Amino acid sequence: MNTTFTLPETGLVREKDVLRHIAPVARSTLWHWRRQGKFPAPCKMGDNTNGYRVEDLRGWLAGLEAANT
Repeated sequence: MNTTFTLPETGLVREKDVLRHIAPVARSTLWHWRRQGKFPAPCKMGDNTNGYRVEDLRGWLAGLEAANT
């Protein structure tokens, strides 16, 4: 079984995949980060599903890397 997660080039990533693979924190922590402007805002994918633009996630990850160097 392959457990590696790779961001697609473009598109949306579901919130559950962001929490599982990209920002493994509690959903409430992600919500607080969004309210504080520390994490990108989600896009609605459906009635009960949020997603994040890949471009926004890549920018957030690049910001983390820059802050850690």
